[in-house]
Amino acid sequence: MPALVDEELTTYKFDLFSSYPNPLADDPKFAEYSPQPLYQATELFKLTVSTADLQNPETTSVSKVMLAWDRVGPWLPWMKMGDRPGYLIYSAWGGKVASVAELPLLIQDEINTRVPLFKNAAKSLLDRDDVTSWIYFKQNFDAYLKGEKFPIPMQEVE
Repeated sequence: MPALVDEELTTYKFDLFSSYPNPLADDPKFAEYSPQPLYQATELFKLTVSTADLQNPETTSVSKVMLAWDRVGPWLPWMKMGDRPGYLIYSAWGGKVASVAELPLLIQDEINTRVPLFKNAAKSLLDRDDVTSWIYFKQNFDAYLKGEKFPIPMQEVE
């Protein structure tokens, strides 16, 4: 993976250009939500870590991560924008924390009370299909129509 490496920091940059069939397009009940035949988006990532951590063979986890993420993509299905012209631009940055306790209280509360699945990273690759926001919307469409709060609570995976 290409990286910009200097004495103190190493930055990995990778860009994703997604284009695949929209899982909602073939079902008329989703016409007001996302009728486009293709899902297309661009995501731009930059991950910066300590060069010393990378060069130390004893290190199993980097001490600090700085992350930048930008995305240009279609309206989200729950926005009910149908085929109106336009798109969304996301721009976010963040970093590594040592524990859930270092996250903002709002996020801690959501993790601890509604989605404990996000408390710990999975110890291995899960035997599950990837789920995009569009597939998740389709799977939980009835809950959306009932006005339930998202994300739908999920339990931890062993």
